[in-house]
Amino acid sequence: MFNRNRNLTNRDTQQEVPRQKKIKYRLQIKGFKFDSFSDGKNILSITSDKLTVEKKKLGFFRFGLIYVAVFKNAIIDVYLKRSVSGNEAILIGETLPSLKDALPSFSAKRISSILIEPVCLNLWDRKSLLTQIKSNTAFIKLTKHKILFEGGVQVVSGDKSLITERLNFFPEDSVMKTDRHFKLKTPEKKIEGHRITVDMVLNTVKDKIFRKSDESTRPAS
Repeated sequence: MFNRNRNLTNRDTQQEVPRQKKIKYRLQIKGFKFDSFSDGKNILSITSDKLTVEKKKLGFFRFGLIYVAVFKNAIIDVYLKRSVSGNEAILIGETLPSLKDALPSFSAKRISSILIEPVCLNLWDRKSLLTQIKSNTAFIKLTKHKILFEGGVQVVSGDKSLITERLNFFPEDSVMKTDRHFKLKTPEKKIEGHRITVDMVLNTVKDKIFRKSDESTRPAS
């Protein structure tokens, strides 16, 4: 009788021990602040409520695992290397800091992509705010040198604004593209359609055919 009760007690004790959940992230920082400098000048600043570095699956393939830095509620300030005038907007790419160079510690930690939910990106020409981009999410693939904004995308540059649901930003080419419904407002006109290419101050520019390869591949959740 004593042995039977003892066995029951042991079984009950084992059932009460909770199983430890497998942590899917390798790093978590609350109240994250990051600054990157070049030649003594600030070129990039990131402020976020929380940063986690997670291992995610790329597409539908199990072997396509990558490390992704996930920012929650982030503000990103990007500073041009020198000031530019409005008619030099197409040359902004030459004065933008390289994302890979501005984030060397991310590459060192084998982080290939950055996911931001939500995001506010401010582009400064060192004197004043040039352009602001807001969206529900942003996906940056460091090897591709482009940023994909999705969900409630709003771009403001001076007295011009662009609203759409999906926007690709190509820093090296100084252009932004969308193949979704958009509304562009300027003091002179209002444009509405389903495909447009603009420079960094929302001037429309001629563009080559929009390719499917322009779209970033986001990691699966």
